[in-house]
Amino acid sequence: MDFCLLDAEAARRIQRQENLAPDRTLAWAIARCPAVQERMREAAGPETNFIAADFSYHCRPYAGQGYFLVGDAAAFMDPIFSTGVSVAFNSAIAVARFVDDMLAGRIAPARARAIYISQLEQSTGALFHIIRQYYDHAFRELFLEGKGPLGVHKAVIGVLGGNVFPRPPWKLRWRLWLFDRFVKRNRKKRIVRRRRRFSLLKGVAAPTEPVAAAT
Repeated sequence: MDFCLLDAEAARRIQRQENLAPDRTLAWAIARCPAVQERMREAAGPETNFIAADFSYHCRPYAGQGYFLVGDAAAFMDPIFSTGVSVAFNSAIAVARFVDDMLAGRIAPARARAIYISQLEQSTGALFHIIRQYYDHAFRELFLEGKGPLGVHKAVIGVLGGNVFPRPPWKLRWRLWLFDRFVKRNRKKRIVRRRRRFSLLKGVAAPTEPVAAAT
């Protein structure tokens, strides 16, 4: 299965400017991206694609009278970094422990729900934050550089490694905060080497028929 991941507004802008049907977006993009075209030169599949939009969500509150939500029932995020299984396992483990403590009388149900909601808000919040930044070119430049002062790059790696459960530790949170400041700085003045932007709108369509996009 192949995906063409685009910011929603960018996708709408492309479709308007190119008078492009949504189910032709993937084939159109492949024909204008030499790197992807090379990787898919032997690909075969239908020439149209399906569209999945606005599929990231929260289902709040994550806990209430008689229930706890875990995994995709609680939240689902853009699958760029494949965090779904991590959220599912860790939220399920947390709920199992809370249920055990409630049955043993070690914690009141209302207290268990409040702690769980807070933990899930903080852990998934860090993941959603990194995913939103993925679409920022200044963030990608810093991330791909692979290093940074005071080990700030390790904060992103820590989030991607799932080091956000039951909540992001302080040493990760302050580095994420500092990394965000560097991203804002990098937008205005270069602090790492620039990486060439590639625009599908400026790309030159392949002279041959587009590769059939497997969806």
